[in-house]
Amino acid sequence: MILVLFASTFVYPALNPAKSGRVLAVELSAAVADAPAADRRILAPDIGNVIQSVNFYSDGIYLELVEADELAAIVESDAEILVVAHEAALTSLEPQHREGMQILYSTRLSRRDLQLLRFSLGALEVAER
Repeated sequence: MILVLFASTFVYPALNPAKSGRVLAVELSAAVADAPAADRRILAPDIGNVIQSVNFYSDGIYLELVEADELAAIVESDAEILVVAHEAALTSLEPQHREGMQILYSTRLSRRDLQLLRFSLGALEVAER
C-alpha cells in the first residue's frame, strides 16, 4: 500500500510531467516571486481538479476558485491580477479586458488548454484611451 502511494505521489508525476500540475505551479511561483504575499491573488475560474495539483506543488501559493462570470468584475477592480483559466472561462470578458491581458504560460492539463494570464489595470487604462 505504501509503495502504491509513493509511486502515485512522486514517481508517476515525475515520469509524466505533461499530466502533472508541477510545471504550471513552478511558472505560477515565478510569476508571483516579486509580489508581496498580500498581493498574491491568483484566480482560477472553473479549472476542475487541476486546482489541487497546482496548490500542492506551488509552495504556499494557492489559487482562489471563482465563477467565470465574476472574473470580469474582479479584473476591473484589481490593479494587477493573475488568472489560471481555460479559453471557455474567458468568454465572459469584454474585449477591453482582453486587451489588458498578457499570456505568461500555456499548457494542457486534465483535458483543458490552460493559460496563466496577467491582467494589469495600467494596461486596461491604456487600452481604453
